[in-house]
Amino acid sequence: MSKEFKDFMCGKSIFGIIGAAFSLFFTVVFIINAVFIQGGEPELLIVAFFFLLVAFLALIPAFKSRKFIKELKESGLEEAVEVDFRSAVSNSNDRVRFGKEWMFAKWSIKLIRYSEIKQVYQLIIRKNGVENERRVQYVDTAGKEHKICRIKRFGKGDGEFMEIVELIVAKNPNVKVGYES
Repeated sequence: MSKEFKDFMCGKSIFGIIGAAFSLFFTVVFIINAVFIQGGEPELLIVAFFFLLVAFLALIPAFKSRKFIKELKESGLEEAVEVDFRSAVSNSNDRVRFGKEWMFAKWSIKLIRYSEIKQVYQLIIRKNGVENERRVQYVDTAGKEHKICRIKRFGKGDGEFMEIVELIVAKNPNVKVGYES
């Protein structure tokens, strides 16, 4: 498994590990301070619990990426996926790469087979009428919705959306585009 593939699919999990190490260090500092120096201050214990929670949350991507790589090796698809990734074409912002059989969404920690895509659409999330997030999503053959990638908001990502859709439709002409079912 190449480093480029791991970095693209899983991100830099070392940052999560470093963040978790710092959070654990501060957890220990606050627990020692709360218990031994301050005589059991509940506020310091709450802060220590917060840092412990942050440490576990920082480790989640590292565990997910290790699980993804392990499952890929066990499935026997590792070599085929690696070859497909090396020949993959990137979209303009390098958020998605398009191989012959699979689509690789950056940091998604999952492979998307073109044959499993039933519908692709743009999801706009608004809060109090203001656009907060815009993303490209797809519905698989089982009817589950999945995020492919985030795109620029306020209509600035429409070109990127169309580029992604065109590349998906070129690989699977049976894909429905938009919200119609």
